[in-house]
Amino acid sequence: AFGVFEEVDTNYRLLPSGLHWVWIVVPRDADALNRLLSIDAQAGRAAFVDAGNDPAFLETPLPAATISKLVAPDPTIKKIIQPYSSFDGRPIETSQAFATRVSERLRHKDRSIAIFDYESLVLEAFPRLYRVKCLSTTELKRDAQNTIIADNELMPGAVTVVTVPWTHGQNTRDPLRPYTDQTTLTAVDSFLRKRISPFVRLEVQNPKFEEIKVDFEVRFKPEIQDIAFYINELNKAVVSFLTPWSRPGGGEITFGGKLWKSSIINFVEEQATVDYVETFRLYHKVDIDAPENAWTPVDVEVIEATTARSILVSAARHAIVEVDNA
Repeated sequence: AFGVFEEVDTNYRLLPSGLHWVWIVVPRDADALNRLLSIDAQAGRAAFVDAGNDPAFLETPLPAATISKLVAPDPTIKKIIQPYSSFDGRPIETSQAFATRVSERLRHKDRSIAIFDYESLVLEAFPRLYRVKCLSTTELKRDAQNTIIADNELMPGAVTVVTVPWTHGQNTRDPLRPYTDQTTLTAVDSFLRKRISPFVRLEVQNPKFEEIKVDFEVRFKPEIQDIAFYINELNKAVVSFLTPWSRPGGGEITFGGKLWKSSIINFVEEQATVDYVETFRLYHKVDIDAPENAWTPVDVEVIEATTARSILVSAARHAIVEVDNA
């Protein structure tokens, strides 16, 4: 956050006058700005103050639009909007959580040496993170523009820490693309550098997301009338199957791994509304940020993650159509 002085000039030659124009320049990692959520004026932070609340109150993020007014009205403030969910809430430590934390502390002694040390230290210090993966002997290779082009997984002395944030209850995060914000990545890097050997080459980074997309024709059972509705429901079911963590109470996020076309076909055919499936195609988009016109879909039988820090994720929308009787 930054402030704009009242005496700043509002007269411009190239841009419309009467406004304050801000020019933002970043020296590196400019691609991170592609995931910028919003730019909000007159913003501030509200911190929770315990007023005898339920001890479990902080276990669940405060939904967006919950806060709508001040405790003590201020005539200079016309309206308050809470656009995002709360973050960094940590409930009162239970006896079981205390025993776990103390046991982990006795093991790693607040030093990052083993893989367990990196992961447990970061998860304890950053409650907004859901999963942390430490990859030893892994270094990310970059080009002249500082873009990651490869993962060298056989580099002694290099350590890459991959983080995944909580998505449930966080309206600012896409559960199919759980990116950690740059501020948190920087904070994790600074936190670990105080606890690692000076000879370790550390990098804290987001996972590499690789997209899965299916294209098939489906015949629903005779009693199904609203085809468009059930195609949409089937799409939701496929997304949930491919990324089980995207729904509350779903499965764990898995790094790496394989996915067989036959397992997806079997899942679709077992749906109560489906009669049969035809012309099933499975596509693997390794570079999730590649434009559609720069990517050629190739039908495959098996999808395998290309790196140890990769997570296979579902496309938001799959190509599902009804079988053509013509």
